[in-house]
Amino acid sequence: MKVGRQQQQVKVKVAAARRRQRGTSLVEFALLIPVFMMIVVGIVDLGRAVWAKSSLGYLAGETARYAAMHSARSNDPATAGDISKYVEQRAVGLNPKHLKVATTWAPNNAPGGVVRINLTYDFRFITPLIPTDQLTLTANARRVITN
Repeated sequence: MKVGRQQQQVKVKVAAARRRQRGTSLVEFALLIPVFMMIVVGIVDLGRAVWAKSSLGYLAGETARYAAMHSARSNDPATAGDISKYVEQRAVGLNPKHLKVATTWAPNNAPGGVVRINLTYDFRFITPLIPTDQLTLTANARRVITN
């Protein structure tokens, strides 16, 4: 009978150890899940920033093309205000409040001249992993005015 009692005590000790182990796993999970989530959201934030930079570059090129095709001698000449409006309408996924447009014509808005578009965007992060809450993205494009 002594052997049966020892087996019973061993089983009780093993069961108690398993319960403690389950509690330990839960505590470890509770400590690690916030760190894991911050890393995942940080990766998503980085992806958003890369996408915004890519979109900004594409938008600058398209805007320079628009400005080059709408010179002062065209049927529908574009002003700096028209170009800003063009950018705001096509800034998909970008907040127009954080987007600045600078347009320059050298020497003027006539065929043979050069139009330069400079876009600046203040990208806002979701997560506070970086000491700053925003990143300034820029994109530039230039085209020779042909029309």
